[in-house]
Amino acid sequence: MIQDKTHNSKAAVTRKGDESVRKRVLFAVITTLAVLSILAVSGVALAQGSYLSSFTGQYPAAKGSNLDSCNTCHRSDFSLNAYGTDFGAA
Repeated sequence: MIQDKTHNSKAAVTRKGDESVRKRVLFAVITTLAVLSILAVSGVALAQGSYLSSFTGQYPAAKGSNLDSCNTCHRSDFSLNAYGTDFGAA
C-alpha cells in the first residue's frame, strides 16, 4: 500500500516535470520564430530604403506622387518587379 502511494507521487512529479519542459521548449520555439520573422522582414524593409531616395532624386516630379512609394519597384511579396530590377541594375 505504501509502495503504491510512493509510485503514484513519483509519476505525478514526472508528469509535472514533463509539462514544464514542454512549455519551456514551446516558448523557446515560438520566441525564436518570432525573432527570426522580425529580422527577416526588417532586413527587407531597411536594406533598400536608399533606392527610393535615389529614385526621387533622379525623378523629382515623382516626389509626393503615387510613384513615391516602395510599390514602384516592389510587388506585394517584396520581390522586385521589372522596373525595380532595371532601376537596381542602372
